[in-house]
Amino acid sequence: MVTDRLKATDGSYTAEVASVTDYYAFGMAMPGRSFNGSDYRYGFNGKEKDQEGEFGSMTTYDFDFRIYNPGIAKFLSVGPLTKSYPMLAPYQFSSNVPTGAIDLDGLDIIYKELENFNKTIDIIDENIEKLND
Repeated sequence: MVTDRLKATDGSYTAEVASVTDYYAFGMAMPGRSFNGSDYRYGFNGKEKDQEGEFGSMTTYDFDFRIYNPGIAKFLSVGPLTKSYPMLAPYQFSSNVPTGAIDLDGLDIIYKELENFNKTIDIIDENIEKLND
């Protein structure tokens, strides 16, 4: 994560890096492949992390509606929308498609392809509006 704070040195500017982390597919940090500034408290998917989660030394993440444990790739509580998705396990994360979907808040997922498609449509719509002005 790069902050918006710039450091000026010798007439040039450099950005301040607050956090760098490589993750496994379901969000567990890869050992030895991260840097976190002392005041940066967020991690996987930009969610607030708890270094001393429910299981002592395991990191957990607050996804608003549920707490997520990347060590076991599961939420620690049954999802509020479980009845709407009987084909999925009640503790699953991102419909068990971590590389193709984003779980924003512990409720519903957004498929990355759909997200990119919608962004593309929004950009096209904005450009059409600019042309019509």
